[in-house]
Amino acid sequence: MHERDVAIRLLCLAAQPAPDASEVREAASAVSDWDGLIDLAVGHGVLGLAARTFVGIDGVLPGRAAVSFDQHRRSLQRRGVAAAAETVRLVRLLGEAGVEALPLKGPVLALQAYGDTGVRDYGDIDLLVRRHDLERGREALARDGYRRPPDSTPRAERWFQRTINQAMDMTRSGSPVPVELHGTIHPPFFGVPLDRHLWDRRVSLELAGMPIAAMSAEDALLVACTHASRTGWQRLEHVGCVAHLTKRELDWPLVIDAARRARASRMLAVGLRLAQEVLRCDPPAGAAPLARDATAGQLARALSAELLHGDPYRWTADGYMPARNLLHFRIRDRARDRVAYVARLVLVPTLREAELVQLPRRLEPLYPLLRLARVAWLALTTSRRLRRPA
Repeated sequence: MHERDVAIRLLCLAAQPAPDASEVREAASAVSDWDGLIDLAVGHGVLGLAARTFVGIDGVLPGRAAVSFDQHRRSLQRRGVAAAAETVRLVRLLGEAGVEALPLKGPVLALQAYGDTGVRDYGDIDLLVRRHDLERGREALARDGYRRPPDSTPRAERWFQRTINQAMDMTRSGSPVPVELHGTIHPPFFGVPLDRHLWDRRVSLELAGMPIAAMSAEDALLVACTHASRTGWQRLEHVGCVAHLTKRELDWPLVIDAARRARASRMLAVGLRLAQEVLRCDPPAGAAPLARDATAGQLARALSAELLHGDPYRWTADGYMPARNLLHFRIRDRARDRVAYVARLVLVPTLREAELVQLPRRLEPLYPLLRLARVAWLALTTSRRLRRPA
């Protein structure tokens, strides 16, 4: 077996909700390149899960690898504590400014899925606010010392909010990570309206020793499945998160109904199938109605193969990703959802078009035509590149 296949098998075992110790020991005994396994775990976002699993089972790690994993585990725990404390502080700060906020992913998701903020790594702190509060929330962060990128402009900020319902990343001296304020769970182009009833189902949980409002575990599962569907299910951690969340006591009729209302039933079904295919985590009985979607099964099998054998860092230049766009198309629940997605993809302008051609405001209604021309050009050049002999 190839060394990478050995490593990914061990990481899949480590990402299971209840890994079998004897299987983990057997898989670990075949590993010869522990540094390569650590790099792969970082790429798949499961270094924290792997460290927790390996450190908790005697005889898995050789001496040097044990020291390395322990160092990584301690580092992730420190980052988790810092991210959790800053999340609580920012939610309170926004609340004092009259802006309600819910943590999106981040340490709250780590707590809900894994019971431990030190299991996931954090590149930023994501906070969800209501769309009409986005600018007010950004101003509150600015008063706290958070700043936009130095090369940004008010025009870029306006287009950022207009096209993806999100404020530009903000950083602050002394803060552990940047902050992203979201006005919706997903950008408008993705067409998955999860926000309608999410605020009504929020719960209170304890983070960093303080009570904080958070989305329900049911909504956390839907966000995990739809976010991974939008980004292409590139990382093993996406599947691990779904698998762990399904082991909680969930209101499955509510989950299934909320997915249907958000036009995300197939995305949920794909997430559950991937948990079964990749991590051998059988879906709960309450999720049985989703098993009837044959297309979800086909997509899950294809995504499973890419996940286990592909590069977690894969990305296409210039933001045009035909394979990911095709997934977005196929993972829709209904034919009319697919048509609407294509229409949004080719006609709704993005920040990129606004940067390429800076039209005066009175001519901004022409941007959809520019978007259509740019998408057609990207499709043509990509097609030519794919047909070119290697």
